[in-house]
Order: sequence, then C-alpha cells, then structure tokens
Amino acid sequence: MVARLREDGVFVLKVDHPTRDMLLDTEPQAFFLEDHYRSHPLVCVDLQTVDLERLVRLLEAAWRSVAPKRLISGYTGT
Repeated sequence: MVARLREDGVFVLKVDHPTRDMLLDTEPQAFFLEDHYRSHPLVCVDLQTVDLERLVRLLEAAWRSVAPKRLISGYTGT
C-alpha cells in the first residue's frame, strides 16, 4: 500500500518511521497517528490542512519505495 482514502475521509500514507516522527513533530496540524497504525510505516493526513506540494513529494517518495526500478528510471516527475 502506498496510500488510501478511508471511508471516514482520513487519508493514510506510507512513510518510514523516521519521516513519520518528523512529520508528527513539525506539522501536527496536518499529520497525526491513530493507535492501530503505530507499529506500521503509515501516517494519517488531514487533507484540509496539509500543504499540497508537501503531500505530492511524500506520495512520490511512497511510490518510489515500492515501484520497480524500471518504472522509477523512466519516471520524469510532474
């Protein structure tokens, strides 16, 4: 999983634990954690307050963490 939008409107994004800790510390208005995600490399995102450019960079990083190298090498970005 790279990301998902839950039925309750919470956006969940794959991030490594150090990145998640940094996001929770520096942008608590946009990123939060629910107990059942604590042991997983995931963070919850408030789509109404997150900076869109920041979210795009995080989504790209999440995709790069799971995409095959041949796809990454052909990707030019947006």
